[in-house]
Amino acid sequence: MARTHAPDDVSQALRGHFTEEERAALTPLIVAINGWNRIQVGFRAVHQVAAHLVA
Repeated sequence: MARTHAPDDVSQALRGHFTEEERAALTPLIVAINGWNRIQVGFRAVHQVAAHLVA
């Protein structure tokens, strides 16, 4: 993706669901969610629901 960006069909599908303004607003939300997921993986965090299922 660094060289080619998102595939055209994926980009077109996204445009069919969200306006340019909505896509711009969604971008930082996706970045934040991805960041928190990376942090949780790094700390080997376990979701509370999953922890109860294992116990």
